[in-house]
Amino acid sequence: MSDKAEVVIIGGGIIGLGLAWQLADRGINDIIVLEKGYIGVGSSGRAPVIINQHRTRKEMITLAKEGVKTLEELPTRLEFNPLFRQDGSINLASTQEEFDEIRKNVGLQNSLGVKTELLEPHEIKELIPPINEEKILGGAFIPSDGIPNPYAVLFGHVNALTKMGVEIRPFVEAKKIKVRSGETKGVTTKNSDINAPIIVDAAGGFAGEIAKTAGVKIPIQPMKREVLVTEMLKSSIDPAIISAHGNFYLAQMLRGEFACGSTAAKDGDPTLDSSLEFLRWISRRVVELIPQFAYVKIMRQWAGVIGVTPDKKPIIGGVNGVEGLYLACGLGDYGFTFFPAVTRLLAEDITSGETPDLLKPFSPERFEG
Repeated sequence: MSDKAEVVIIGGGIIGLGLAWQLADRGINDIIVLEKGYIGVGSSGRAPVIINQHRTRKEMITLAKEGVKTLEELPTRLEFNPLFRQDGSINLASTQEEFDEIRKNVGLQNSLGVKTELLEPHEIKELIPPINEEKILGGAFIPSDGIPNPYAVLFGHVNALTKMGVEIRPFVEAKKIKVRSGETKGVTTKNSDINAPIIVDAAGGFAGEIAKTAGVKIPIQPMKREVLVTEMLKSSIDPAIISAHGNFYLAQMLRGEFACGSTAAKDGDPTLDSSLEFLRWISRRVVELIPQFAYVKIMRQWAGVIGVTPDKKPIIGGVNGVEGLYLACGLGDYGFTFFPAVTRLLAEDITSGETPDLLKPFSPERFEG
């Protein structure tokens, strides 16, 4: 294996792989991607992926919109099928305050070109017949949202990158980012040193730990998210459901099973251990909303770790004081939604030396001082 590269990317999730493709597409092929486990071991492979544009900030909606467009184009662009099923998603409100907030967001989303419909309870009932209408006041429906297969997207990138000459090294953990005189010099792994002038920290929930080795402190907190999957059912619920009030989501996967998870990460427990507490909590929430799920069997549950920042926005861009070090982390559980735009913009930043305007709100500089 080569002991030098033009770019080393730490993290083989969708952000690391997506960035590698964007850089290779711009002519930088001397790239090494390091992943401490197997591809998909992190948050990219440990949660059902709901691509949704239900956002409250202009810049986040813009990123999400590009994410949907790119997933629609991936079969042509990278020559693989992401199995992207666009049945839409619906964000439900159970209180007047939630409904007022959703109504405001619908206006913003439509103004930015994301077609969003504000629905009354009876209209939601038409979309989701088994729903308990008494538990909802309304909701917002985005028909272009959908669910891809995360492993199809991950390994579609792996195959494309391999053809482009990018080197992907699974089961190789980055131990330290080497810095000398304010410049990155490479990465130390367990078995070797890799010299490189450009290092990208895309290590998800553990990005803060590797950044510390370069003398950089970033406020990213690793948090646990848990998921369960039911038995396969013949009856279908087409749109993915997001409950603002219950802090959970429910979505039917390609084979008919339903995935349910929390939209609120658990602080202070960045482990992969699933819990009985979560099982009881999510079961109550889902059955309250769709009573027939009281008779559905749960097949398995698991957990993943995501990285969350204090302002719930990602950290994307170069680091002041350490030339050649870039961060691409803090995307929480929306990495798949944002990866097309985030990786494209960061690749532009790295290759041109100029930060695109859309990236500026996510700069690491906002946490300085």
